[in-house]
Amino acid sequence: MAYHTITMPKARRLLHLKDYLPNGLLREIRIHEVSVNRNYPEGAKYSCYLGDPETGEKIIGYDLHPGKGHYRHVRGRETLYEFRDLEALLDDFARDVQQVLEGKL
Repeated sequence: MAYHTITMPKARRLLHLKDYLPNGLLREIRIHEVSVNRNYPEGAKYSCYLGDPETGEKIIGYDLHPGKGHYRHVRGRETLYEFRDLEALLDDFARDVQQVLEGKL
């Protein structure tokens, strides 16, 4: 029986924010710098999450599915996300969080 070694890219944490908004929603952002490879062509691994810890509902999510691409999740719907850079990612996520807080999303 042959065994294959799976090597994970070494990651360097660039940002980890986890807090609760005044309305009780959980916001968590994780961004790591990784070696550029076919799964992480931009050299970044990230997850931006806004959810309800009471119900477990994922309200907003941005993430990168290795080998599949960048995705945006909004209340159970998944769409492709056009990743430009980390600054734009954080801006897009902040905009969505604000829209949720205003009852628009």
